[in-house]
Amino acid sequence: MRPNFRRNLIATTAILGLASFAASAAPATTTPPSAEVIQAAATPDRDMTAKVEARITALHTTLKITPAQQPLWDAFALTMRDNAKAMDQAYQHRVTSMAGMNAADNMRNYADMSAAHAQGMQKMAPAFGTLYGALSPEQKQTADAEFVDHAHQGADKPKT
Repeated sequence: MRPNFRRNLIATTAILGLASFAASAAPATTTPPSAEVIQAAATPDRDMTAKVEARITALHTTLKITPAQQPLWDAFALTMRDNAKAMDQAYQHRVTSMAGMNAADNMRNYADMSAAHAQGMQKMAPAFGTLYGALSPEQKQTADAEFVDHAHQGADKPKT
């Protein structure tokens, strides 16, 4: 995943976690979110589909996928799309259900979303692993920089 997508995913997860905490810490007299608030949260700019499509296009270009690699790429890209669709549906369900949730429901729903994300990654890892095995050494180097090096941005790097 590209850093921006990863940051967006982490930020969304953090926001959902904070929302879970806020919902459990809020007094019982708190007014449920209005229809406008729910609608604003469910607007298309929250839809990860467009971001995932942009990521797929960027990766395809960056990795210089060849015609011979295209079937493996297509399987990986389909997995990314399926994961994005599943997470978007889970998020939309959460947004529309928030008004009727109590703190326990909220926490359970957040756990379900986290599990869905983990399941999606479990599907994506082998699809990418198969593609990675078919990449040239130069493409692998690019993929390593794209996925591994960027994952360590902001972390203290070991001294050599």
